[in-house]
Amino acid sequence: MNLNNLSIIEKDRSEKAPAKKDAFREAYLLWLNKEGNLFSDAETALLPTVKKSHPGFRQWKTKKQCLKRLMRNIAQKDTPVNILEIGCGNGWLSAQLARVTAGMVVGIDISAQGIAQAKRVFGNIPNLTFMVTDFRRDCLPVEKFDLVVISASIEYFSSFTELINMALNKLTLMGEIHIVASRLYQQEEIVSARNKQRAGFASLGVPSMSRYYFLHTLEDLATYHFKILFDPNHWMNKLIPRSSNLHHILIKNHYH
Repeated sequence: MNLNNLSIIEKDRSEKAPAKKDAFREAYLLWLNKEGNLFSDAETALLPTVKKSHPGFRQWKTKKQCLKRLMRNIAQKDTPVNILEIGCGNGWLSAQLARVTAGMVVGIDISAQGIAQAKRVFGNIPNLTFMVTDFRRDCLPVEKFDLVVISASIEYFSSFTELINMALNKLTLMGEIHIVASRLYQQEEIVSARNKQRAGFASLGVPSMSRYYFLHTLEDLATYHFKILFDPNHWMNKLIPRSSNLHHILIKNHYH
């Protein structure tokens, strides 16, 4: 290939990437605002507790259930654990995790606005660090983590397997990935779920969010050493009124 052509291609990529990122950021912030999930610093400090009048009260009640299950799992560890949260947003979950372990907790997100708020609200927690970064980069203060937590974030990654593989690379030999507060579908459910999701974004006036929101299946996990810690489709959970409809998946490192 002609080197001049290559430089033109690289220039095009560098110019288009920020535009795409800005388009996602605008759609995402508009969606958060429509759902009432842009919080003040005072409100963020209280998460996952929100007022009963909040439009997403039931959603946040479900997130609180997910948090309790995750906390119980961490509490069972014999030693302090270092934790990485991928897609930490405003940092509320990372802050909760930092309070139940003496290890280092690192929350990362590509949103400078979210990380700025996280630092303002939770910056006084000594074993907690926030960074604006892509999880693919090797710039974290801890080289390997005992736990990688991905909460309500897998939907923003087009490739589920790339996300898991990169997370596995961040683990210690006996490390674990915890995927919480996300729904994983059966393959036959995907078309219907995607249509419902698109209709939901359209009804909120943010149809463009469909371009950046990806649904993933349990079949995507077939090649990994995983366990379902909470299955919303289990008949016992279906009997519980208003039980969580979100999964909690544990993926163990290859060396487990």
